[in-house]
Amino acid sequence: MLTTHALSLQIGPLCLLKRLDWQVDAGQSWVIIGRNGAGKSTLLRTLAALQSPAGGDILLQGRKLADWPASERARALSYLPQGRNDAFGYRVLDAVLAARHPHQHAYWESASDLDAARDALSALDIGHLATRDIRTLSGGERQRAAIAALLAQDTPLMLLDEPASALDLAHQISLMELVARLAREQGKALIMVSHELNLTLQHASHALLLFENGHWQAGPVSALQADDLGRCLGYPLQAIVHDGHTLYLPQTRLTP
Repeated sequence: MLTTHALSLQIGPLCLLKRLDWQVDAGQSWVIIGRNGAGKSTLLRTLAALQSPAGGDILLQGRKLADWPASERARALSYLPQGRNDAFGYRVLDAVLAARHPHQHAYWESASDLDAARDALSALDIGHLATRDIRTLSGGERQRAAIAALLAQDTPLMLLDEPASALDLAHQISLMELVARLAREQGKALIMVSHELNLTLQHASHALLLFENGHWQAGPVSALQADDLGRCLGYPLQAIVHDGHTLYLPQTRLTP
Protein backbone atom coordinates (compact mmCIF):
# COMPACT_ATOMS: atom_id res chain seq x y z
CA MET A 1 0.00 0.00 0.00
CA LEU A 2 2.69 2.50 1.07
CA THR A 3 6.47 2.18 1.07
CA THR A 4 9.21 4.62 1.99
CA HIS A 5 12.85 4.29 0.96
CA ALA A 6 15.49 6.25 2.90
CA LEU A 7 12.87 8.91 3.70
CA SER A 8 14.35 11.89 5.54
CA LEU A 9 12.61 14.90 7.06
CA GLN A 10 14.29 18.09 8.13
CA ILE A 11 13.25 21.54 9.37
CA GLY A 12 16.13 23.99 9.01
CA PRO A 13 19.15 22.37 10.69
CA LEU A 14 16.94 19.99 12.71
CA CYS A 15 16.78 16.38 11.48
CA LEU A 16 13.36 14.95 12.32
CA LEU A 17 13.65 11.63 10.51
CA LYS A 18 16.67 9.84 9.09
CA ARG A 19 16.43 7.32 6.24
CA LEU A 20 13.10 5.69 7.07
CA ASP A 21 12.64 2.35 5.29
CA TRP A 22 9.05 1.42 6.03
CA GLN A 23 6.20 -0.59 4.56
CA VAL A 24 2.50 -0.30 5.35
CA ASP A 25 0.31 -3.09 4.00
CA ALA A 26 -3.43 -3.38 3.46
CA GLY A 27 -5.22 -4.40 6.63
CA GLN A 28 -2.63 -2.86 8.94
CA SER A 29 -3.33 -0.13 11.46
CA TRP A 30 -0.23 1.88 12.40
CA VAL A 31 0.21 4.39 15.20
CA ILE A 32 3.04 6.93 15.12
CA ILE A 33 4.39 7.66 18.59
CA GLY A 34 6.82 10.34 19.72
CA ARG A 35 7.31 13.43 21.84
CA ASN A 36 6.06 16.87 20.90
CA GLY A 37 8.16 18.16 18.01
CA ALA A 38 9.41 14.70 17.05
CA GLY A 39 8.04 15.06 13.51
CA LYS A 40 4.85 12.99 13.70
CA SER A 41 2.57 15.53 12.03
CA THR A 42 5.33 16.51 9.60
CA LEU A 43 5.63 12.87 8.54
CA LEU A 44 1.88 12.57 8.07
CA ARG A 45 1.74 15.76 5.95
CA THR A 46 4.62 14.44 3.86
CA LEU A 47 2.82 11.14 3.29
CA ALA A 48 -0.24 13.17 2.24
CA ALA A 49 1.90 14.99 -0.37
CA LEU A 50 1.37 18.34 1.36
CA GLN A 51 5.09 18.94 1.77
CA SER A 52 8.29 17.52 0.31
CA PRO A 53 10.78 15.34 2.15
CA ALA A 54 14.41 16.27 2.60
CA GLY A 55 15.37 13.05 0.86
CA GLY A 56 14.23 9.59 -0.13
CA ASP A 57 11.12 8.28 -1.86
CA ILE A 58 7.49 7.57 -1.01
CA LEU A 59 5.66 4.97 -3.09
CA LEU A 60 1.88 4.68 -3.02
CA GLN A 61 0.69 1.37 -4.46
CA GLY A 62 4.16 0.96 -6.03
CA ARG A 63 4.11 4.36 -7.77
CA LYS A 64 6.01 7.44 -6.62
CA LEU A 65 3.73 9.72 -4.66
CA ALA A 66 4.87 12.77 -6.62
CA ASP A 67 3.70 11.14 -9.86
CA TRP A 68 0.08 10.84 -8.77
CA PRO A 69 -2.33 13.47 -10.16
CA ALA A 70 -4.22 15.13 -7.31
CA SER A 71 -7.59 13.70 -8.35
CA GLU A 72 -6.25 10.13 -8.45
CA ARG A 73 -4.37 10.59 -5.19
CA ALA A 74 -7.58 11.77 -3.51
CA ARG A 75 -9.17 8.43 -4.39
CA ALA A 76 -6.18 6.52 -3.02
CA LEU A 77 -5.48 8.30 0.28
CA SER A 78 -7.31 10.59 2.67
CA TYR A 79 -5.91 12.85 5.36
CA LEU A 80 -7.34 14.20 8.62
CA PRO A 81 -5.32 17.18 9.92
CA GLN A 82 -5.26 18.26 13.55
CA GLY A 83 -7.16 21.54 13.30
CA ARG A 84 -9.72 23.17 11.04
CA ASN A 85 -11.54 26.46 10.74
CA ASP A 86 -15.06 26.75 9.37
CA ALA A 87 -15.56 30.12 7.72
CA PHE A 88 -18.97 29.39 6.19
CA GLY A 89 -22.22 28.13 7.67
CA TYR A 90 -22.77 25.00 5.59
CA ARG A 91 -24.71 22.00 6.81
CA VAL A 92 -22.87 19.09 8.38
CA LEU A 93 -24.17 16.81 5.62
CA ASP A 94 -22.75 19.16 2.96
CA ALA A 95 -19.36 19.20 4.69
CA VAL A 96 -19.23 15.41 4.56
CA LEU A 97 -20.54 15.32 0.98
CA ALA A 98 -17.63 17.54 -0.10
CA ALA A 99 -15.33 14.61 0.61
CA ARG A 100 -17.07 12.66 -2.15
CA HIS A 101 -15.77 15.06 -4.80
CA PRO A 102 -12.93 12.76 -6.01
CA HIS A 103 -15.53 10.11 -6.88
CA GLN A 104 -17.98 12.38 -8.68
CA HIS A 105 -18.31 12.52 -12.45
CA ALA A 106 -20.97 15.22 -12.57
CA TYR A 107 -21.60 18.60 -11.02
CA TRP A 108 -24.06 17.24 -8.47
CA GLU A 109 -23.82 14.44 -5.97
CA SER A 110 -25.45 11.12 -6.79
CA ALA A 111 -27.67 8.95 -4.64
CA SER A 112 -24.63 6.79 -3.81
CA ASP A 113 -22.75 9.89 -2.63
CA LEU A 114 -25.63 10.81 -0.32
CA ASP A 115 -25.77 7.25 0.99
CA ALA A 116 -22.03 7.27 1.67
CA ALA A 117 -22.26 10.58 3.54
CA ARG A 118 -25.23 9.50 5.63
CA ASP A 119 -23.61 6.15 6.43
CA ALA A 120 -20.46 7.95 7.57
CA LEU A 121 -22.46 10.31 9.79
CA SER A 122 -24.27 7.34 11.30
CA ALA A 123 -20.99 5.50 11.93
CA LEU A 124 -19.77 8.50 13.95
CA ASP A 125 -23.09 8.78 15.82
CA ILE A 126 -23.93 12.22 14.43
CA GLY A 127 -26.62 11.43 11.89
CA HIS A 128 -29.00 13.63 13.89
CA LEU A 129 -26.73 16.62 13.23
CA ALA A 130 -26.89 16.37 9.41
CA THR A 131 -28.84 19.61 8.93
CA ARG A 132 -27.06 21.64 11.62
CA ASP A 133 -24.83 24.61 10.77
CA ILE A 134 -21.35 23.16 11.21
CA ARG A 135 -20.24 26.27 13.09
CA THR A 136 -22.67 25.47 15.90
CA LEU A 137 -21.12 22.10 16.75
CA SER A 138 -19.07 21.45 19.85
CA GLY A 139 -15.39 20.61 19.44
CA GLY A 140 -16.03 16.89 19.78
CA GLU A 141 -18.97 16.95 17.38
CA ARG A 142 -16.90 18.88 14.84
CA GLN A 143 -14.12 16.31 15.13
CA ARG A 144 -16.54 13.48 14.48
CA ALA A 145 -17.89 15.34 11.44
CA ALA A 146 -14.34 15.61 10.08
CA ILE A 147 -13.78 11.88 10.60
CA ALA A 148 -17.12 11.18 8.91
CA ALA A 149 -15.88 13.12 5.87
CA LEU A 150 -12.75 10.96 5.88
CA LEU A 151 -14.89 7.81 5.90
CA ALA A 152 -17.08 9.14 3.10
CA GLN A 153 -14.00 9.76 0.96
CA ASP A 154 -13.59 5.97 1.07
CA THR A 155 -9.88 5.55 0.30
CA PRO A 156 -7.78 2.42 0.81
CA LEU A 157 -5.19 4.42 2.80
CA MET A 158 -6.24 6.75 5.63
CA LEU A 159 -3.95 9.20 7.45
CA LEU A 160 -5.28 10.55 10.76
CA ASP A 161 -3.55 13.15 12.91
CA GLU A 162 -4.78 12.83 16.50
CA PRO A 163 -8.28 11.69 15.53
CA ALA A 164 -9.35 11.15 19.16
CA SER A 165 -8.58 14.71 20.23
CA ALA A 166 -11.60 16.57 21.66
CA LEU A 167 -13.58 13.33 21.94
CA ASP A 168 -15.00 12.07 25.21
CA LEU A 169 -13.95 8.64 26.44
CA ALA A 170 -16.91 6.75 24.99
CA HIS A 171 -16.38 8.23 21.53
CA GLN A 172 -12.61 7.69 21.73
CA ILE A 173 -13.20 4.00 22.31
CA SER A 174 -15.87 3.86 19.59
CA LEU A 175 -13.52 5.54 17.12
CA MET A 176 -10.62 3.18 17.83
CA GLU A 177 -12.91 0.18 17.46
CA LEU A 178 -14.18 1.60 14.17
CA VAL A 179 -10.75 2.17 12.60
CA ALA A 180 -9.56 -1.26 13.74
CA ARG A 181 -12.64 -2.79 12.11
CA LEU A 182 -12.00 -0.91 8.86
CA ALA A 183 -8.51 -2.40 8.70
CA ARG A 184 -9.60 -5.88 9.71
CA GLU A 185 -12.81 -6.23 7.69
CA GLN A 186 -12.29 -3.90 4.71
CA GLY A 187 -8.52 -4.23 4.32
CA LYS A 188 -7.89 -0.52 4.68
CA ALA A 189 -4.45 0.68 5.74
CA LEU A 190 -4.46 3.27 8.52
CA ILE A 191 -1.70 5.49 9.86
CA MET A 192 -2.53 7.49 12.98
CA VAL A 193 -0.76 9.98 15.17
CA SER A 194 -2.03 9.68 18.72
CA HIS A 195 -1.11 10.62 22.27
CA GLU A 196 -3.80 8.27 23.63
CA LEU A 197 -1.10 5.65 24.14
CA ASN A 198 -2.86 2.71 25.77
CA LEU A 199 -6.18 3.15 23.98
CA THR A 200 -4.51 3.31 20.58
CA LEU A 201 -2.10 0.44 21.19
CA GLN A 202 -5.00 -1.83 22.16
CA HIS A 203 -6.45 -1.42 18.66
CA ALA A 204 -3.42 -0.81 16.41
CA SER A 205 -1.51 -3.66 14.79
CA HIS A 206 1.83 -1.84 14.33
CA ALA A 207 3.74 1.11 15.76
CA LEU A 208 6.35 3.52 14.42
CA LEU A 209 8.40 5.15 17.17
CA LEU A 210 10.15 8.45 16.46
CA PHE A 211 13.18 9.13 18.65
CA GLU A 212 15.45 12.14 18.91
CA ASN A 213 18.00 12.93 16.18
CA GLY A 214 15.93 11.28 13.47
CA HIS A 215 16.14 7.72 14.76
CA TRP A 216 13.14 5.44 14.46
CA GLN A 217 11.83 1.95 15.18
CA ALA A 218 8.98 0.13 13.44
CA GLY A 219 7.26 -3.17 14.10
CA PRO A 220 4.21 -5.00 15.44
CA VAL A 221 2.57 -3.70 18.59
CA SER A 222 3.01 -7.18 20.09
CA ALA A 223 6.80 -6.71 19.95
CA LEU A 224 6.85 -3.35 21.75
CA GLN A 225 8.98 -3.04 24.88
CA ALA A 226 8.33 -0.61 27.72
CA ASP A 227 11.97 0.55 27.61
CA ASP A 228 11.67 1.51 23.94
CA LEU A 229 8.43 3.40 24.52
CA GLY A 230 9.95 5.14 27.52
CA ARG A 231 12.97 6.29 25.50
CA CYS A 232 10.68 7.45 22.72
CA LEU A 233 8.44 9.47 25.05
CA GLY A 234 11.15 10.73 27.38
CA TYR A 235 9.83 9.11 30.54
CA PRO A 236 10.37 5.59 31.97
CA LEU A 237 7.39 3.29 31.55
CA GLN A 238 6.43 -0.10 32.93
CA ALA A 239 4.29 -2.72 31.21
CA ILE A 240 1.36 -4.19 33.12
CA VAL A 241 -0.89 -6.92 31.76
CA HIS A 242 -4.52 -6.43 32.72
CA ASP A 243 -7.50 -8.36 31.38
CA GLY A 244 -5.41 -9.68 28.50
CA HIS A 245 -4.13 -6.25 27.45
CA THR A 246 -0.68 -4.76 27.96
CA LEU A 247 -0.84 -1.30 29.51
CA TYR A 248 2.11 1.10 29.69
CA LEU A 249 2.20 3.21 32.85
CA PRO A 250 4.73 5.77 34.06
CA GLN A 251 7.22 4.46 36.56
CA THR A 252 7.21 6.16 39.92
CA ARG A 253 10.25 8.36 40.38
CA LEU A 254 11.58 8.62 43.92
CA THR A 255 12.28 12.22 44.90
CA PRO A 256 15.56 12.71 46.82
